[in-house]
Amino acid sequence: MFPPEILLDITNELGTDRQTLLNLILVSHQFRSVALRPLYNEISFCMNRLDKSLIHRLGSLAQEAESNPGMRFTKTFSFVLKGHHDDPPIPFDEIAESIKRIAPSLIAVQRLCISMPGSVDARILWPLAVGSPLTHLRILECSLKSEYLRHFLNLQPALQSLEIDCFPYGTWRMNLIPYKLPAGSFPPLRSLSLPLRELVYFESPLPSLANLDLFEPVYGSPETNPDTLRMMIKPFASIRTLSFRNILLPCIASILSQLPNLEYLWLRQTFVMPMISALASTSKLTYIRCVSPLDLGYALFEALETLVVVDITYPPDRIHHEWDGWWERAERAVSDAESSVLGMSKA
Repeated sequence: MFPPEILLDITNELGTDRQTLLNLILVSHQFRSVALRPLYNEISFCMNRLDKSLIHRLGSLAQEAESNPGMRFTKTFSFVLKGHHDDPPIPFDEIAESIKRIAPSLIAVQRLCISMPGSVDARILWPLAVGSPLTHLRILECSLKSEYLRHFLNLQPALQSLEIDCFPYGTWRMNLIPYKLPAGSFPPLRSLSLPLRELVYFESPLPSLANLDLFEPVYGSPETNPDTLRMMIKPFASIRTLSFRNILLPCIASILSQLPNLEYLWLRQTFVMPMISALASTSKLTYIRCVSPLDLGYALFEALETLVVVDITYPPDRIHHEWDGWWERAERAVSDAESSVLGMSKA
């Protein structure tokens, strides 16, 4: 018999070495009880193209989920299928049924990602255990128009971060339906990521929201009327951090003019000089991350007196699907810069 702290040291040293952790489970009941936690901490099914073997493994996990003692340790569950036009038909019903059978066993899940091409029926989330500590939800190819999604969100009081995407086909006008989300439709979110056109559904402010990520499927999506945009962004006037992707410059300018508390900005697209004039409406901006030439940093510091950090990247500025918010790293960068002589002098 090993002391528990020795067993924990062994499993911690192994990290994500799944094969060795699986072997440890077979050594003894004592090792099994300790190794299950890191082994099942994260369950991920990620496919760039349809992989029938992974779909089969998903089904096998679903069959044994209720009796599998390791499932109670799962904190992150992801199913991501990107798909390809040459792939055989995707077995949506089979996948959805498997996820529904797995969900009730995810009693400790904090981060959940479901992404499939076409459309995701949010009812696959409903079997998730009531009272689960879910803090981060990423559901792609789904929309706030979905009553099923809104029902699920109403039952998640611990949710802090929501990322959605919706089927990109169709026009902007088709999405402007006469519907507004009623007050109290959302838990107290800190971060919200969604297509620009989905802003049309909001009417009531989200006072807890700190970060907003806005994007369109492709650059050059239809531009809307500036007055309409200013009305759409009004419920988000209190946000401190914002990112854009594939958003046209006139749209960016209209949005920034309505955000007096903005401090952190990430432009996930190439910065062009006319954007400097659009930034002039911001009075508290301390951090900018963008793709641009190095000499742009000096121009930004000259134009915006409040700037502390200009984070210049090179294309492509890849979007890392990390669970931690990008603005949290930005806040640390500003804090470090402000506490150093180099940062304070903007050298």
